[in-house]
Amino acid sequence: MAGVTILWEDFQSALDQLQTELSQAIGAPKIPTVKWQDVGGLQEVKREILDTVQLPLEHPELLTLGLRRTGLLLYGPPGTGKTMLAKAVATECAMTFLSVKGPELINMYVGQSEENVREVFLRAKVAAPCVIFF
Repeated sequence: MAGVTILWEDFQSALDQLQTELSQAIGAPKIPTVKWQDVGGLQEVKREILDTVQLPLEHPELLTLGLRRTGLLLYGPPGTGKTMLAKAVATECAMTFLSVKGPELINMYVGQSEENVREVFLRAKVAAPCVIFF
């Protein structure tokens, strides 16, 4: 009505800016953009991730049908693509990527390590949905 045209790109730009500001507010690092096509092989793992993470995000109505998946744990020896998969999930699903280093959690004082773990998950709850990378 006022002669202003809003395009899809405007919404996408605003969403990117909001995600950047939220990431900075909770202390999440800026990660390089990794797409699914950057991940070589691992087709079965990609399919499982899509079914577990991306599908419920794109179709929230599945949650009302009883599909309750809260996360995914990637494990294995070094060099098998876990980090790249985690970054690809964060990029492709438009999630915040929280990277946590071991020394950030461990503390010599009684109860402080537990408090540090609680803090990580509190940050994750604020940034939900997100990827926590230990």
